[in-house]
Amino acid sequence: MTENNVHIVNMDKKRLRGTTFADIEEVLGARMKRRVTAGRPVDPSNLCYVCKGDSVTISANTAIMQVKTDGIALEDGSMGDTIAVRNSRSNKRIKAIVASAGHVEINI
Repeated sequence: MTENNVHIVNMDKKRLRGTTFADIEEVLGARMKRRVTAGRPVDPSNLCYVCKGDSVTISANTAIMQVKTDGIALEDGSMGDTIAVRNSRSNKRIKAIVASAGHVEINI
């Protein structure tokens, strides 16, 4: 999503079914999994910041170094989700946390 196709709409809380977003910054870079009618709230379950099949950057950080490599997402994921990713160099399947659109992190 970009700033050109998303905007804030004030709605009565009674019309909402669950969690939505109040800040455009929270959804920028994400993609919709399903079509949403204009003016309707965006449901977090309809978004993926990393979608299955996407090329992603995998990073591992410590206090003194940072290592990055390329990978392929094997699952959809939103911010903070742990998803399966395949390391493109080693072809190993790993679990990583979605940090932003197209970027996952692993703990070492």
